[in-house]
Amino acid sequence: MPASTFVFEPPTGALPLPAGVYRIGGGVSQPVPVFRPNPDYFGVRGTVIMAVIVGSDGTIREARVVKSLDPRSDQAALESVKRWRFRPAMKDGHPVAIFAQIEVNFGGR
Repeated sequence: MPASTFVFEPPTGALPLPAGVYRIGGGVSQPVPVFRPNPDYFGVRGTVIMAVIVGSDGTIREARVVKSLDPRSDQAALESVKRWRFRPAMKDGHPVAIFAQIEVNFGGR
């Protein structure tokens, strides 16, 4: 079965953050995943890595594949991650949007 990992560092070479989107640290707390459905499993082994923006409402606002495995697995991982929900990141007592990386591992690590 796939296993998902939430990582708080953006991928190497990431573009500048959009206005109003933060990185974890410096007074910005980590969002907490509260719902993480696993994607369909197609019998492949490997990892799909996605860059995401978790909105201040705890939903995934944007997601894109930054390390592909194969088209079917990429699509399954993307569809699954878009359904994830979080307790939002906080800054100065207010929810904020953050940039993060999500790894979806197929067939174990």
